[in-house]
This record gives sequence, C-alpha cells and structure tokens, in this order.
Amino acid sequence: MYNKPVGKKKNPLPGKLAFFATLGLRWLANLLSFKGSLALGNLVGRLFWLVVRATRLKVAMDNMRNLYPSASGEELSALARRMCLHWGRFIIQAGRLKSLTREDADKLIRFEGLENLKEAFALKKGVILATAHFGWFETANGALALEGYPVWSVIRTVDNKDIDWLTDDCRTSTGLGVIKKENAATEIIKHLRSGGMVTIAVDQNAGFNNIFTPFLGKLAATIVAPAVASLRTGAPVLPMFSIWDGRENILKVKIHPAVKLHPTGSMSANIRLVTMKINEALEEAVKAAPEQWLWIHKRWKTAPEEKDLAAIEADLKIINATTGASAPAK
Repeated sequence: MYNKPVGKKKNPLPGKLAFFATLGLRWLANLLSFKGSLALGNLVGRLFWLVVRATRLKVAMDNMRNLYPSASGEELSALARRMCLHWGRFIIQAGRLKSLTREDADKLIRFEGLENLKEAFALKKGVILATAHFGWFETANGALALEGYPVWSVIRTVDNKDIDWLTDDCRTSTGLGVIKKENAATEIIKHLRSGGMVTIAVDQNAGFNNIFTPFLGKLAATIVAPAVASLRTGAPVLPMFSIWDGRENILKVKIHPAVKLHPTGSMSANIRLVTMKINEALEEAVKAAPEQWLWIHKRWKTAPEEKDLAAIEADLKIINATTGASAPAK
C-alpha cells in the first residue's frame, strides 16, 4: 500500500511571535498620546524602510517611474523612504482605532465633500465608496462609522489568522463592518440594497474579473466590483481618499461627487467608464501626495492581451459617441 508523503507542518512559532508583536504595538499605540503615537509611527516607518530597501525598492522605483520618468534613482529612493515613514504612521493610527472616539475623530479629521456623501446616502440606494491603500484610509473608514453611517469595508483575509482577527477587531471597534474579499459579491449587494455604505479599495492589481483602464499613464488591470455593484443596484459610486497633513496635524478626507453614469447601451462600456472615472480621481490624489500611496505593490503586474486592447477600442468608441467626450485609451 502506497502512503502519500505528508507535507512538513508549518512552524506556528513565527506567526505567533508576529501576532504578539503586533498586539504589543497596538497596546503601546493606544497608551501613548497622539503626538507620541506619531513618533512611534516614525520609528516603525524607519524599520519598514530597512525591509523595503532590502526587498522591494526596485518594485517601488519601477512603479514611481510611471509618474516621474525623468527622476533620478536618488530622488525615487528618497520618495520610497518617505513612503515608508508614512506607512509606519499609518500602521500605528490603524491600531489606535481600538480607542478612537467620535470626539477624537472630529478633532483629527477634516472632511471635504461630506455633502456629496449625504446627498448620495439620502437616495436610499446604498453608497459605494471607492477607496485605495492611500493616506490613512482605515482611519477615514472608521470615522464614517463613528459618525453613525452604516459602513462595511471589503477586506482581504490576512494569512495569519491571529493578526487577521486583531486588525478586524480594530476596525469593528468603531462600528465598521467587515466583508471578507474572498466571498464579497453577495455581501456587497446585500448591504447596498439595505441602504448601507460599502468601501472598496480599487488600487491593487486585479488578476481576474478585471478591466484595463489608464492609471498614471499606463493601462492597469482594475477591479470591476464598484462599477458592477453600482450598475446592479443603482447605488452611486463616490471616490474617497484621505491625505495626512503633517503641518496641520489634520487628516483631510476628500469625498468626490458621485460618478456620473451615462447609459451607453453596453454593459462593458458602462463598467469601463465608471472605472476610468474612479482611477482619474485616485490619480489626482496620488499626484497630490505621492508618498502616501503604497508603491511597493506590483500594480501593473497583469499586462493587457490583444483581446483586452480590442475591448478597450470598442468600448471607447461607444463611450465617445454617447458622452461626446474623448476618453483616453492609455
């Protein structure tokens, strides 16, 4: 009788150590004053820079060249370091969601375009907030929940189940709901049809169920979930991005007006038009604060094939004929 070899069991110790280190960091983040938490974030950012410099700097710099084609290596490396410092602060502030109150949020956050959100919410069709791994997006999402809005965020499950629980515990402490990305489609539609808000990050490479739209001058495989959910439910899509202003010590959250839908008679063209508008808003935010986007992600990993380029050409003909505007192809 043949016995199939049993794979070597994964050592659980590194995962447990990572969990307790993260738990300790969260405890310290909530113990410190806000000023102290920023200092802790800078320390975490410096450590993050050591990791990025050793493992992901080339990825970051290659991505940055889409926005800064003539920048020197030294300039791009300096931007990558500022990015790491920003994300160190982000990590600590995400941990501080555990103790964030509405009063804290009111002092920390300045909303621009909140009237756009109120107008969309009043339609009672649900609201889709297109977000990104940019600024302090976790804090912005939590602040909306603290304001009393019924908000759910689509989140990828972390491989380390203990850290996954810990991060979700921070989010739900504000009243924010969590939808796991792996089985999100049904949950998104359900919450929208009940009049809720759903935040969906749109800035990561989509290897499947994607559409290619321009981002920072290059075609990027982008998720279609916000556009599809909007077209299925009638829920408006509002791009929402936050920028941390260290000079004023204010998190500025900009909520754009709802993306205008121009019925084209083509589902593919409708999806492309909505997705293009979302990417345009994100590009505007990244250009305003480039150090606050996560450049180490392989955003352009999936390249368009001939069929994708043909679909773009066909959709743009429909879009241009319907809207009377010239939409960029790339």
